Amino acid sequence: PVLGSGRVFPVAEESITCAPFQIPSYMPEIVGIDFGWDHPFGASRLAWDRDNDVVYVTAVYRQRETTPVIHAAALKGWGDWLPVAWPHDGLQHDKGSG
Repeated sequence: PVLGSGRVFPVAEESITCAPFQIPSYMPEIVGIDFGWDHPFGASRLAWDRDNDVVYVTAVYRQRETTPVIHAAALKGWGDWLPVAWPHDGLQHDKGSG
């Protein structure tokens, strides 16, 4: 695929999807984010079924050239309290970005 878009894994989508279901409260959840302006800001909400060692992607968000306030508003509906992880260089700014 073209860098940054398209299918990442060479598997049929049907083999990695399931019907929607209510995430049980015992499954830990986390949000992973990647900051961006020209390249999209992205976020994924994950739930882990420890018993079966399966990670479910329960929500995704992708947006270009949008401020952090807009991203926060979009992600707020994902839950009252969820831990968030980001890349180790996530607090760095590009030179000249302000």
